[in-house]
Amino acid sequence: MEVSTNPVQTEQPSQGDDQSQVASNEPVNSNGADSQPVANQASPSNDNVQSPVTEPATSASGNEQKNQSEQVPADNSSVDVHQPKATQDKSQLKKFRLAKNACGYTSKGKVAKKHGNGKKLLFKKGKYLLAWNNGKVVTIKGHKYYQVAKNVFVKVSSTKPVKALKLVLTKDTFVYNKQGKRVKYNGHRVLKKGKSLSVLNNGKVVIIKGKQFYQVGKNQFVEVANAKLVRK
Repeated sequence: MEVSTNPVQTEQPSQGDDQSQVASNEPVNSNGADSQPVANQASPSNDNVQSPVTEPATSASGNEQKNQSEQVPADNSSVDVHQPKATQDKSQLKKFRLAKNACGYTSKGKVAKKHGNGKKLLFKKGKYLLAWNNGKVVTIKGHKYYQVAKNVFVKVSSTKPVKALKLVLTKDTFVYNKQGKRVKYNGHRVLKKGKSLSVLNNGKVVIIKGKQFYQVGKNQFVEVANAKLVRK
């Protein structure tokens, strides 16, 4: 049997074809095997052509560099005081009050400026703030600060501690759980008038079976009608 031996025709790319040949450091394979493409394209002058050397990007002119440096404050004093609520765990925050007007400072000890308008960041006397890291004192250039936001610090000397919120019983009272059933508090079923208790959740009122309660312990509540909130 005779076998037809027609030569295989290799397809040559047209001049406008997107898949044009590109230069590589390896010689072109005349047998039609696939070759690896390279990033830089160039018209080969012979079988072995080196890829053209790309020149590095030129640096910005002196005026452009000057303009770029003027856009960013040297001390990074522009801050955003509107921090996400989840930035710090609530259990790691300590509340304090300002005894006088106080500026915010950056971690470099510079007066912080509001992001957007560039105005000095100022907190008014009497304002309550939350100190990060459970009120840990940070020393910056010899001065003591509380951190109140990202890259925002307030001098400890401008603050005063907040008195603890207490609950004082105005009459003898029982203690209840979330189901409204009477429970013991430190072994006692009845708490006497005048007794002082720590209150949880900053004195938030809880409704149990239609009545108002303050929480004084884990699953322990006292009726609002039998107590008053005071700061000691």
